[in-house]
Amino acid sequence: MKQHHSLNLTDILKEELSQKKLKNPSYSIRALARDIDIPYSAVSRLLSLNAELNPKHKYKVGLFLKIPKADLLDFIFYEQPGSN
Repeated sequence: MKQHHSLNLTDILKEELSQKKLKNPSYSIRALARDIDIPYSAVSRLLSLNAELNPKHKYKVGLFLKIPKADLLDFIFYEQPGSN
């Protein structure tokens, strides 16, 4: 996983989407949601409205981003979508 210390969750997922689109121009938000295993609507709201994800969805995002298990609880409960 890349280091994302100063980025918020929205920025991290936007960057992941951009990187995947570079490799596959047809890669979409729906594909990202499928790969993370959370609803498209949750990813869409997060990316467009900077909305909060519930802890279960944050957990799945953390796994997708390969956040170390030791840091996963902090990520789930303290990461805010619009915070830096």
